[in-house]
Amino acid sequence: MTPPVLTFFNNKGGVGKTSLIYHLAWMFASLRKRVVIVDIDPQANLTTAFLIEEKIEEIWNSQITGSTIYQCVKPLTGVGDIAEPIMQNIATDLYLLPGDVSLSGYEDALSNEWPQSMGDNNLYRPMRILSSFWQVMQMAASKVQADIILVDIGPNLGAINRSVL
Repeated sequence: MTPPVLTFFNNKGGVGKTSLIYHLAWMFASLRKRVVIVDIDPQANLTTAFLIEEKIEEIWNSQITGSTIYQCVKPLTGVGDIAEPIMQNIATDLYLLPGDVSLSGYEDALSNEWPQSMGDNNLYRPMRILSSFWQVMQMAASKVQADIILVDIGPNLGAINRSVL
């Protein structure tokens, strides 16, 4: 059985979505619920709330496949497939799949797949791309036997958010 996914969305920024996820994550972990937090907002503010600047810089500069949500889905822009997520263990029962400012570039790939997915006889690749965030989240949750997944997304109705929701 897959764990529940709570995705926090509001079309307006600055309403407290990221702060709410941050505090809920700590609360669930303190209740001994294993939590996976996924930062799919290209601004990556949730990542900066959990990790120190030097660690974020190290993760972003290394560009190791699977080290961020973007590095997990990036292979889909070429001929590759979704990469296994590498999560950051924040505390007991608390895991983060970091966000990445490079994620905004993935928006174009997703935008192109929406119309193509309707007219293609082979729907495997378009559906793989459109459901890539869900697949990465489930891989991450399975890896640590998570009880819940908390997801932060940006304040817009772009292709990334449509795909996540």
